[in-house]
Amino acid sequence: MLRIHFTARDLEYVRIARGPDPLWEIVCSVCRLQTDEGRIAFGPWRRAVTPL
Repeated sequence: MLRIHFTARDLEYVRIARGPDPLWEIVCSVCRLQTDEGRIAFGPWRRAVTPL
């Protein structure tokens, strides 16, 4: 497991994006769909939208 520790000074530099970045949304979605958890959660949907 990856753990990241932030100090109070680190948190001073954290910025929140104004909105989602479409490219990162696609990248994260594709990664999620390729995992075992993604296959279980989205398997029925994938079969429904994939041509035979």
